[in-house]
Amino acid sequence: MHVMNKTNLLLILCILLSTFGYAVPTTQILSPVINSNNDGNHTNPINEGIAPLKSQSSVVSADFADICQEVESKDLILTPITNGAADCLTTYNTLASSETDDCSITGSSIWLQVKTDSTATSMILSLNAVFNPTISVFEGPNCDTLNPTNIICSTDPSPVLGVGANRTYWIRIETDGGSNDEIAICVSSQINAFDCYDTELETTPESSQPEGPFCPGESVEFCYEIEYYINPAPPPIGNNCQWLQGIMPVLGNGWDIQDSLYQTQGPDGAFWLDEGNVDYNFNNPQYTVTSLPSGLLGLEYNNGGGISAGDLLPGGWWYTSPGNGNCENDLGDPNTSWGLLSTCNEILNIDFCFTLTVKGIDGLGDCSNPANTDLSVDLYVFADGETGCWQDLSCA
Repeated sequence: MHVMNKTNLLLILCILLSTFGYAVPTTQILSPVINSNNDGNHTNPINEGIAPLKSQSSVVSADFADICQEVESKDLILTPITNGAADCLTTYNTLASSETDDCSITGSSIWLQVKTDSTATSMILSLNAVFNPTISVFEGPNCDTLNPTNIICSTDPSPVLGVGANRTYWIRIETDGGSNDEIAICVSSQINAFDCYDTELETTPESSQPEGPFCPGESVEFCYEIEYYINPAPPPIGNNCQWLQGIMPVLGNGWDIQDSLYQTQGPDGAFWLDEGNVDYNFNNPQYTVTSLPSGLLGLEYNNGGGISAGDLLPGGWWYTSPGNGNCENDLGDPNTSWGLLSTCNEILNIDFCFTLTVKGIDGLGDCSNPANTDLSVDLYVFADGETGCWQDLSCA
């Protein structure tokens, strides 16, 4: 995740208070996800198969766009709902002509447009015509700024493309020597998951066993090994080359947060930002921002809530690097930059440790309140599609 969910890993240490200290009964790892589309070292996705179209809603059009500039005036625009019904229209190319940059100048070409919604990570095209079409897909805000995708001069009538959320795509359909006739086209968009990372944890307490119990005032070292996978393919095969950007610990109220100073003990090359400095890019039903008993922001995964685009996140360690396109490149602000500088076929190994101290007897308060004896440590990993200016989602 650019899910990475660009969701992502949730490592939960459920640590409860026992009669004489703190016990660690369970450890659970949940791996959600992230997705991207851009240039520079981030690359465009590779065409891979994804699930078939869902139920389709058909819209018949009595017009065609011979050139790109005619698409919007003739309302040849498809707006599929991610993980919902495909959007369809019928057009024709009987009177169309060829353009100088067509795949073949001996045929004819027509154009239409697709607008993705806020959660799309892949797009599936499905064409039905009496001729064999040649399809090219471009991304850009208008016809004067068209960036080619991996679908250029494709003869596959049902190509799959990794896409970004809230983007505009322009589709050119050509025929070369075949029948000129009616064309039915449906477009479906989906959000797909790619498992962007694995993790291992080792705990080293001062006096007790790694599994606990942990005593009031005891310090415990947590050492994490994160493997983050960068793959140029669209999900579910890859993460569209999203780079690692954020690592966020969310701590239970049983830890002495003020005295632990864990903020200065993060991964090499990353810097700490307190809560409220970084916001999330998309509407994501898998995350929920919460308020912890400590007064800090927390984060939960898959609890039935949801996070909205622009919601501020808890504090965490962040990587930044210069991006391009729409990036403002304030390297102190992850929202305006890319993540940890990487390639598109790489496995990153991030090893780091931090030490937490259990609250003393005087700081525990009412031990019958589970919140006061909560020694959980939840670790979230974010890609630059989720929090940076890469703007696409797949690990979430």
